[in-house]
Amino acid sequence: MTSILGRLVSTDDEDFPGWARVRVDRADGTAVEVHDKQPVIGLGAEVPGDSVCLDCEVLEIDTGGSVTVRLLHGMATTDGHEILTVQRARLLEAGTQARS
Repeated sequence: MTSILGRLVSTDDEDFPGWARVRVDRADGTAVEVHDKQPVIGLGAEVPGDSVCLDCEVLEIDTGGSVTVRLLHGMATTDGHEILTVQRARLLEAGTQARS
């Protein structure tokens, strides 16, 4: 499975099954957040600042070092986008470990 690397911003365990907010840096230097249920995100991180891998599908690889991806499992940014362009360095292939 291919993933993009984000950082955990916060979690909320009060409402089952728990929610998480993850920051993703885009290729243009801006950042967006994904806010979804912890199981949908596949949350393994628990402390804000920890690395989080969000499952995605690669749509396009740019020769300039950026990659356009579609978030999977119904995930989207808080402003409603499921397609993001990120730096290729943020892309993790199956079997790659995230760095905390």
